[in-house]
Amino acid sequence: TWGYRNIPSIFNRNFANVMDDDIFSAVIDIEHQIVSQGFKQGQIDGQKQGFADGFLMGVRVASEIGQELGFYAGCAVTWLALAQQSPASVNARSLKSLHRLLELLDLLKAADPTDPTINDKLQLVRGKFKSLCSVLGFSHSFLSHQKEQSQK
Repeated sequence: TWGYRNIPSIFNRNFANVMDDDIFSAVIDIEHQIVSQGFKQGQIDGQKQGFADGFLMGVRVASEIGQELGFYAGCAVTWLALAQQSPASVNARSLKSLHRLLELLDLLKAADPTDPTINDKLQLVRGKFKSLCSVLGFSHSFLSHQKEQSQK
């Protein structure tokens, strides 16, 4: 016999309280949990990707700066060797600027990469190189050197 007691318990609810109980609260809670978990996972993945991107950019920029400083050092050492071979061809001011450029390059070589003044020091080296090129009569820059190398 089918009686009132054989009906599943969900139908045995007191329908007067249905409005008090939100029948969709479990669905909304699950949605909030999924969104929250997705947000947390997105933050973790974003931090990992940001670290990887920052690392690669740091390697690229450091390599470019290293090439530039190496170029300046190579020019300075070559000019110093030429000045030692024929001292009459270089005046005292040029020789002093040449030694100052080498000192600045040594300071940058030993500098802490997290030093906030490293860009100022790099600009000082670039300026010293430019002025030295002017004093020695060269019209060469690192950027023109890079363009020449990329065209070969």
